[in-house]
Amino acid sequence: DINPGADNSIPSNLLHQTMNGKVYFPANEPTHGQELWASDGTEAGTTLVKDIYPGSESSYPYLRAVTQEQLFLFADDGVNGRELWVSDGTAVGTTLVKDINPNGNAILQGWTEDATAFDIFFFSASDGQGLPNNNRDLWASAGTATTTIKIMDHDVDPLTGSLYPYPAPISLETILYYGLNNTHLWSLTRSDILHLFLPNTP
Repeated sequence: DINPGADNSIPSNLLHQTMNGKVYFPANEPTHGQELWASDGTEAGTTLVKDIYPGSESSYPYLRAVTQEQLFLFADDGVNGRELWVSDGTAVGTTLVKDINPNGNAILQGWTEDATAFDIFFFSASDGQGLPNNNRDLWASAGTATTTIKIMDHDVDPLTGSLYPYPAPISLETILYYGLNNTHLWSLTRSDILHLFLPNTP
C-alpha cells in the first residue's frame, strides 16, 4: 500500500520491459509526490527509487524504454524543466542526461519501447532553437550528455509552423524508419547512426 489508507498511489505507465528483475513505474504518496518506484513483486522489494523533485512536489516521471540496463524517462526536477533522465534502478544512478532546452521544457515526446534501435533510445524534443521555439526534431541518446544528439534539423512545416517526428520509429534489422508530421517517411542505417555518434570513424 504505497499511499497508506484509502488514498490512491495511482501506479501507472509500467513498461513491458524489466531491468534487474524489477518493474519500474511512477507512483504517488504525500511525502514525495509522484516519483519513480520499482518492484520485484514483493512488498519489501517495492521501493522508491529516487525523489527526483525533492520534497512533496512531483517530478511526474514518464517512463519510455530500457536499453543496455538503462531506463530512459522524462521528468522535471524543479530546476531544469521537463528533460531526459536515465536510471540504473538506484538513487545515485538516476540522473539528468542532458538539459536539452536550457530556457524551458524540452517538450519531449516519447514512444513505446519499440523506439530503441542499435542500443540507442530515439525520441523527439525541442532545444528551443528556431521558429517556432516549440519545434521538435528527432533526437537519439545512449544515456550520456555527449551521446545525446539531435539527428537533424528538419525544415519547419510552412503550413502549420510546427514539426514533429511521427509515427514512432521502428527498427528492422539494420535500418531505422520514422515518420515526419505523419506525411513523410525517413530512414537511418546503422552506419548512419554510428557516424553521428563517432564522426571520425569510416
